Amino acid sequence: MKKVKEKKNLKSLVKLFILPILCFPMVANAEVILDRDITSKENFSEDIRLDRDIVIKEGAAIVANGNIKIDLNGHTINKEKEGSLTHAYYAIDVKKGSVVKLLNGSVICGSPTDSCIRNYGTLTIDNLNINSNFISVKNEEDSIITIKNSNLTSTGEHASNIQNYGTAEVSDSKLVSTGSAGAAIYNLTFGEYSSRIIAKNIIIDAPRAVESHHEGTAPTQETKNEIIIDNGTIIDNGIININSGSEVPTVKASLEVTGNVTAALEYVEYASDGAKITVNKDVAANTSINIPTGVTVEIPSNVKAENLVNNGPGSLVYDNKEELADYSAINFVMEQFAKLNKDDYTSDSFAALEEAINRVVYDLKKEDQVKVNRMAQDISSALNALVKKDTTINENPKTMNSIILYVGMGVCLIAILGFVSKKVILDN
Repeated sequence: MKKVKEKKNLKSLVKLFILPILCFPMVANAEVILDRDITSKENFSEDIRLDRDIVIKEGAAIVANGNIKIDLNGHTINKEKEGSLTHAYYAIDVKKGSVVKLLNGSVICGSPTDSCIRNYGTLTIDNLNINSNFISVKNEEDSIITIKNSNLTSTGEHASNIQNYGTAEVSDSKLVSTGSAGAAIYNLTFGEYSSRIIAKNIIIDAPRAVESHHEGTAPTQETKNEIIIDNGTIIDNGIININSGSEVPTVKASLEVTGNVTAALEYVEYASDGAKITVNKDVAANTSINIPTGVTVEIPSNVKAENLVNNGPGSLVYDNKEELADYSAINFVMEQFAKLNKDDYTSDSFAALEEAINRVVYDLKKEDQVKVNRMAQDISSALNALVKKDTTINENPKTMNSIILYVGMGVCLIAILGFVSKKVILDN
């Protein structure tokens, strides 16, 4: 009987704990259905879901406080630019300590001086299209932002896609800045804070692809400004501007290229061991590079890189399917041609040289190396056959040949007459 009683007591205890859970389930964040325009700075601490396209008026904003999700639900937020006010303010402002997810829609900001989205907490942007006349996303110091599956476009003259003072990661996205001084990734340090951004599997198209800078007073201890271009990234356009120590000695600015990246040849300087850079911009002829240890540079068939010389320990390879022929012999004879003065040679001999040069066809593949060698030999032969104008030559070879012919015929005629005369005398 004692055991039965203990068993019943155990069941009672289980019910005591389970019944409250069944009767009072956990309450998730309530969801606000947003079907109106925003006319002031409104604080939200609950999940938001858009029910239609909305407008955020000048000076107004969605201020995110707490752990919330903002689901645009396929709709668009349109932020008005400045009219009567000095600043239009941000469309979405994530406050310090907040953890926010922003996803599934579009945000358009027309202000030429204010960022579109600002983060002071921990922000995840997923499946979003952001079109801004200034900075698309601003991540403040000591803040964390993750951007994925999104398209960021900035259109102002000095506009940036991502302005990062904290820790940022962007992946599987496209960054386009169309302004004359626009930047895709603008990594900054402020005061004593370090900053770091990792870009992986993204497409960059901007006048300035990556740039670093320091703001505020110089830090009293060493800080880092790190930009990492990781695997799968394609830099269609954009220069590099990394201020590594020349601006503020206590800020160590760096760019590291790792994994398989498609970019211009200049990015080779920043490649780390194990990286492979596929060059996507033509390279000036006879360029010398120093490929670092463990780094591979590949020249595809659609990129011109005549006589590219590698002076470093890394590897230089060409696309195996359509490797270009070796034009070094033609480059050599062309250097000899460039030193000549056309007026020093007879017109016929120099014309023959020019004709050989005009027959050169560039961009032939490796399997056509014999043709390239023949073209180089033709130019070399024409160079050797050049005749200087002061060389004594027979200007009328046809007349001279006629004279020689007539003299020869006369000698033969005399010889025949002599033979005939001798025969007549002998016969008599």
